[in-house]
Amino acid sequence: MTNLSSVGKYQVQELVGEGAMGVVYRALDPMLNRSVAVKVMNDALALDESFRTRFLREARAAGSLQHPNVITVYDCGETDGHLYIAMEYVEGTDLEQVMASKVPLTLVEKLDIVIGVLNGLAYAHKRGIVHRDMKPANIRVNDEGRALIMDFGIAHTDSSNVTKTGLVLGTPNYMAPEQVTGSGITPQTDIFSVGVVLYELLTNVKPFEGSTLHAVLFKIVGEMPDPLETFVPGLRADVSEIVMKALAKDPAERFTSAAEMANALSKISTSLSSGGAPAGSRTLSLRRTIDVALQQEQDQKKRVVTQRTWLRVTMAAAGIVVVAGLGAFFVIRSRRAPPSIASSNVTQQAAPPASIASAPASVPAVKTPAPAPLPPTVTNQSPAPVPNLERLQAQRALAARFAADSAARALAQAVAAASRETAREAANTPAAATPAVVQSAPSPMQPAANPSAEIAMVVARYARAIESRDVSELRQLYPAMSAAQASSFDDFFRSVRSLRATFSVTSLQVEGATADAKLSGAYDFITSNGRNEHQPLTLTAALRRDGGTWRFVSIR
Repeated sequence: MTNLSSVGKYQVQELVGEGAMGVVYRALDPMLNRSVAVKVMNDALALDESFRTRFLREARAAGSLQHPNVITVYDCGETDGHLYIAMEYVEGTDLEQVMASKVPLTLVEKLDIVIGVLNGLAYAHKRGIVHRDMKPANIRVNDEGRALIMDFGIAHTDSSNVTKTGLVLGTPNYMAPEQVTGSGITPQTDIFSVGVVLYELLTNVKPFEGSTLHAVLFKIVGEMPDPLETFVPGLRADVSEIVMKALAKDPAERFTSAAEMANALSKISTSLSSGGAPAGSRTLSLRRTIDVALQQEQDQKKRVVTQRTWLRVTMAAAGIVVVAGLGAFFVIRSRRAPPSIASSNVTQQAAPPASIASAPASVPAVKTPAPAPLPPTVTNQSPAPVPNLERLQAQRALAARFAADSAARALAQAVAAASRETAREAANTPAAATPAVVQSAPSPMQPAANPSAEIAMVVARYARAIESRDVSELRQLYPAMSAAQASSFDDFFRSVRSLRATFSVTSLQVEGATADAKLSGAYDFITSNGRNEHQPLTLTAALRRDGGTWRFVSIR
């Protein structure tokens, strides 16, 4: 199915994606000369008559939706036994990829994405259409920074999520409780899923996670997620309230409509946007932010590819040098050692010293028995020839030269192989990467003379940096701080008038150049509307001593 050249009237240009339901192609509509996205269902689904009927009915219903935040369905049908649906082709990035790439979005940009999604859902809900599978992978941010909903009418018909009775389950982490229990599906089902998406967008953590599917579904039905402030200190209380209301277990306790939730978020977004910037300019800024972050991610991947390639070359060259060195060592050693056979033969043929054959005149002669004659096989043996030293040296020089030539050839082959590997890996990236310098690993640091005092000073500096709203200082103390955490601090700093932070180390365990610490403290601040707030905190931190200074590795 992935080798189709055409689907109906559409001319396939390239394969865009592939999943459990089937494949998605970028194709050309020759009648209107425009690009379309054609999703072709897999053969197993096409064999199910009930699925075919439901698919065509729901795809036609989705085709009636015409909204700026909904990808338009152009056509649907069947060709050569394959069900397909032709949709608007949108240049852009799926929200799932945006979140996976840790794009540093501001709070306003995150809210604007969700507001666009809610506007599209409100339009669909008025026409009696519920998406039932809202998740980041079904939200696309186009080139203008506008969010569009994908897969209306088809996302929830995935064969893995349809039971024999036609019960639609959806994607587990984003399902509503009523989807798990098999209760009625309503617009509030989509609102719950959007609440899950917004929770994850704000915290980089899924609200309902577990080691098994059963554990995930149990949490969705019976447990509320951790407060957002656990992951985003200083998050506006009204934002947190909106998210938790959308995640209410009872559909009646959620927002009455997607439009109501969109309006609540719009008020916050408008109050936060600098100078009341229009939504159009904010979406363009969002698109630029995403493009820059994705380009940085691609550049980093290219640097990693190049570094690995040159590391392989360096290791291969080092191995060849070692082998060549060992060969030279044995050649030199063999030059110095006398031939054992030649030495033995010369010793056997040597005559005894003259002092033993006769005594001086002043010493009386001592009669000694005559030595026994040697056996004939030894006495009559001719002397072994002594090797020609010049010829032996020439042979050894030739062997050394051969070893050097072999090492050179092996090194050349290794470099050529690494170059071919670089070309293959670079083919997967837009541009060639600059060779990275392979640095030697730093030697492990010795533990501080008084780590408790030094770590206490780092914690105090961290608190002062928060009070002074100095994000650059926070990054110095906490180099592993994610872009989302930095963005959360920025949003928090802008939303308060005055701020005091206090932290103390309540427990500390140091092992060499690493340490684990428990911190307790609080934020005392005045909100923009003049309300005094006291927010106690208990944190777990991991630290490492690097370059003579302790720094945070993680804070949670």
